[in-house]
Amino acid sequence: MILNSFIFLEGNTPIEYSEEELCNIFESKKNTHFIYDNLREAQITPNLQDGLDSFDISLGKSNSKFTILLAGDEKPEYFLNRKNINIIYNHGHFARLVYNQTKTRKELSNYQQIKQNFTNFILYLNCKPYGYRCKLMDEVQNTSLLKNSTWSWLITNEKYDWKYWNQEIKTIENDILLETKYINNTGYNPQRQDFIEFNTNCFIQLISESQPYYFFLTEKTVKPLLHGQLFLVASSVNFHKKLKNLGFKLYDEIIDYSFDSLISYDDRVKGIINNLENLKNLNWNETYKKLEKKIKFNQSHLYKFAFHKEHNLELFDLIEKNQSSFDELKLNIDNYIFTKELYYENK
Repeated sequence: MILNSFIFLEGNTPIEYSEEELCNIFESKKNTHFIYDNLREAQITPNLQDGLDSFDISLGKSNSKFTILLAGDEKPEYFLNRKNINIIYNHGHFARLVYNQTKTRKELSNYQQIKQNFTNFILYLNCKPYGYRCKLMDEVQNTSLLKNSTWSWLITNEKYDWKYWNQEIKTIENDILLETKYINNTGYNPQRQDFIEFNTNCFIQLISESQPYYFFLTEKTVKPLLHGQLFLVASSVNFHKKLKNLGFKLYDEIIDYSFDSLISYDDRVKGIINNLENLKNLNWNETYKKLEKKIKFNQSHLYKFAFHKEHNLELFDLIEKNQSSFDELKLNIDNYIFTKELYYENK
């Protein structure tokens, strides 16, 4: 049976319906494929998680299906054995988003240039001071690695038990910032930072990704891939191995990735710092030149990974099977969903 389609349009915010309201929607529309495009996030919101049992029953009553699009790699047990609920995981959203932004800003043509004449060692950008980021910053501050580096610490964390660092706000000249205040934090939110990565003459980028518990590829890692910058990522177990499995090439000529498989986040942080200590005394220009072939490959592969069908089969299939509904949404520029960049790129 061919199902009608219904696409939730919350876009930049999660589904805000209550469990009861969603059940009523599911039961009121018979033979419908409900699609929630939440590719910006790695997890579903608590109101969805808590209501999955009820949703499955309501969907069954109306002979309907519910597909949720997510960008992470977490596969929790509460998704298992669902008769009428399907999850599509896709890692390309932030790559598509960054490409779309660079095209809009007419900067994309510059990104194939290979960098040279490095004057600084590390680029290290921080905004929200989650505990795992504080851990990484604290350990890095216990070294001399940030000397001759460009780094930021935009928001304080007054609850974290700092062992080595006397926490302070650190911004970067010409960064575009907006002042912000939280219950236990004060500081700034960046309004635009990509020019920092493109213009800063740093050899390698140290990244604290958005998730330390499972693979979640965001703009933090996408941008150095696009900019042709070397990088090390503090994130989940086997984060770099996952990048390799997705087709990217690792810089194992100069980086010992054995830390990547360590179960303890603390141990992975120590492994990253050991690598950086080994890299700081290299001839950065010569080292980068030796890796030029891999760097250019990763730049090229990022585009294929973001937009080519072979890397996004489930999304292509979803759009093709619900083409009229997606077409109708795209006629209205005010309607935004996260498959937008993929839809337009292949038109």
